[in-house]
Amino acid sequence: TSNTTVSQCFVQNSSVNCNGGKCLGTVDEVASSFNRSCVVVSDTNIGIDIRRQRTFPMVSGGNFSYFTYICNRDLCNDPMNLAAVQ
Repeated sequence: TSNTTVSQCFVQNSSVNCNGGKCLGTVDEVASSFNRSCVVVSDTNIGIDIRRQRTFPMVSGGNFSYFTYICNRDLCNDPMNLAAVQ
């Protein structure tokens, strides 16, 4: 269920305590960067959010392509899962 919480998540490359939270993974495909963290928000739902935007004519900061997922299993934002979702 969406309201299940975890006890551990990855924050970047280290596992940390995340009691009462959920794990978050984000990949920014334009900047070639990723973020893994713990979120402790009572109304956070689990799921995957994929967003891509291109602005024409091209303007600075007008293009982005990223995805974010929030999961509720211990260490579910590990590098292998992040790559699988990507």
